[in-house]
Amino acid sequence: MNRFVISQFGTGCVRCFLVSAFALQVSTITSSGVELFNETFNGYTNFPSQVPSGDHVNLGIPQISEGADEFWYGVRFQSGSGTIDSDLAVQQFGGGTDQTPVGRFADDAGIVLRVDTTGYTDVNLSFIWRTFLAETPDKFTVGYHVGDDLGFATTGANRYRDLSPSGWNQWTQLMSASVSDSFQNQSFALPGNVGPVYVAFWMNDGNGDYGKVDNVVISADMSPIPEPATTSLLILTSVALIVHRRRH
Repeated sequence: MNRFVISQFGTGCVRCFLVSAFALQVSTITSSGVELFNETFNGYTNFPSQVPSGDHVNLGIPQISEGADEFWYGVRFQSGSGTIDSDLAVQQFGGGTDQTPVGRFADDAGIVLRVDTTGYTDVNLSFIWRTFLAETPDKFTVGYHVGDDLGFATTGANRYRDLSPSGWNQWTQLMSASVSDSFQNQSFALPGNVGPVYVAFWMNDGNGDYGKVDNVVISADMSPIPEPATTSLLILTSVALIVHRRRH
């Protein structure tokens, strides 16, 4: 739009132009079904240990270099014996209806994931879970924490965090379930557009009791953003209004 065209605008035309632009401003584009995290553990092929006897496992935190799809952290929420890694593993067969590799944790230790929810809404966590050799007091526990203030790092010792004895108080608990000898489907809403969100899976209480998790997916919708055409029209409208005011 050049100055000659703008100069032909009467007051009524400019107002009409502004109304049209404002109406278009509410038009947005969205993209649904974005996956922020997807872990199946199916890339694992090496299970050199048997813990307990007959259960083939790859001990330690799930590692992308060994077959994990995503990046994981290791954590302990209550006092336990041994290292955090010694209580974590990827097991060759989940058992029952899941004959594929699964993440496993025991004795108040767990695995933690991180997603950045900035710009996303309707964030949803889904997974399947079960317990093994667990008793009624033992709880398969899941929760989330908002913010990067936990001291986790992507390398070194701080990839593992011993948050006992009261570290769980900083988390929002989503579930605390007792014994389940078969896999169950679970789904929870997570906060959206709040920056980093950590999700933890761990076994609360007991000794030699195991929790298993698989098919961990976090999906979301992108926050609405203005259409490019709308943005351009608003810029042109502003220019027209400024020129019109200067001439009158």
